[in-house]
Amino acid sequence: RGLLAAHIRRMRGLYRGLSRRQIESRIDEIADFTELGGFLDMPIRTYSAGMQTRLSFAICTSVDPDVLLLDEGILAGDAAFMAKAQARLAAFVARAGILVLASHSDSLLASLCTRALRLEHGRLVADGPLQDVLAPPLSLSPRRIPA
Repeated sequence: RGLLAAHIRRMRGLYRGLSRRQIESRIDEIADFTELGGFLDMPIRTYSAGMQTRLSFAICTSVDPDVLLLDEGILAGDAAFMAKAQARLAAFVARAGILVLASHSDSLLASLCTRALRLEHGRLVADGPLQDVLAPPLSLSPRRIPA
């Protein structure tokens, strides 16, 4: 886990305010969550995109930042890992962090969000409860933003 520890230390920007001891205390938990086993001893440049995603997700959700920004692509991997990642993300959100999630997946949004913003061509067109914003565009339920 030496390379993993070195990688995490290089990513200190994620850990502002954490001591070296606090960072080191998260390494085993991060390694266990990734399920990468012996691959953690290999240079990260040799990882597949999925392996990099697992590691990045584990690192990002090992701390309690005020805001977590995620693109739906972060949840990558086999079905078992995706379920594990979704449970971890739900626990993260429940710990009172703010999640900003960009997604086209209604089911992912429904599992994590209560409020939504709809953007079309970079413009905010709806803001309100998730189910209202997900409704067909003719719905008047969400607060429509004038052009």
